[in-house]
Amino acid sequence: LYMTKAYPLSPKEMSS
Repeated sequence: LYMTKAYPLSPKEMSS
């Protein structure tokens, strides 16, 4: 699941 409430992508996805 993506944290769209806080970020467009989850923090883990941003690291990729």
